[in-house]
Amino acid sequence: MEDLEFLNQALTLQGELKKFSSKKLVGFQNRYWVIGDGGRLLAYYEKKPSLNDKPKDAFEITTIQNVRADPKEKKEFHFEMGGHHYRLKAPSAELRDKWVKALIVLKDYNLKTLKRGETQSPDKTGSCLLYTSPSPRDRQKSRMPSSA
Repeated sequence: MEDLEFLNQALTLQGELKKFSSKKLVGFQNRYWVIGDGGRLLAYYEKKPSLNDKPKDAFEITTIQNVRADPKEKKEFHFEMGGHHYRLKAPSAELRDKWVKALIVLKDYNLKTLKRGETQSPDKTGSCLLYTSPSPRDRQKSRMPSSA
């Protein structure tokens, strides 16, 4: 089972990463990346978003494939999504490794919860409320006045 502490960190991971553009004379561009929707989405913006900003693009994490650290470039990592190759550069090798691990762990977590038919993400404590038996009030007849 995934480390719950890391899973909770991954659910709120965000920060500036450089995204490589294959357009001539562009190279890497600063983008602000956010894991959102309870760990189900990866989105990026031109800059750190304000409350109502729309992302440039967003992906369901379950559709991301081949997440991997670049063996030659210490700060870079790659993934594929929808037939496109994404090449990103983190500010440090440690942050690169954190993003790679977060995407892999969240994809695995999301696929497992989808398989079980769950829709909730874990809360910060890793606990959940479970309704196990009716309360005495549930056993009583309706307290609503009769319409007769």
